[in-house]
Amino acid sequence: MSSQSQKCPGCNKTVYFAEKVVGLNKWWHKPCFKCTKCSKTLQPAQFSDHEDKPYCKRCYDNSFRHQGYGFGQSGGLDCFPELGAEGEIIGGDPK
Repeated sequence: MSSQSQKCPGCNKTVYFAEKVVGLNKWWHKPCFKCTKCSKTLQPAQFSDHEDKPYCKRCYDNSFRHQGYGFGQSGGLDCFPELGAEGEIIGGDPK
């Protein structure tokens, strides 16, 4: 493969130097460089990747970021075990 062209991972057609968008160390056609989940067109410096696939910030956060108590969402009281007067756990194991 010439240093002046590569195959686009999105459509498998030739991408020439003048039309390239670089993301994940690959050359893409601009319309082909899009979120794997929602198909939103991405900008090279404004995307996240997971398993060598591009994602917009929203889809990446919704799919792969930690969620729950301590990660931007309140866990609520049901995250904590119910304790008796002596500090023993009542009603099963903590969640």
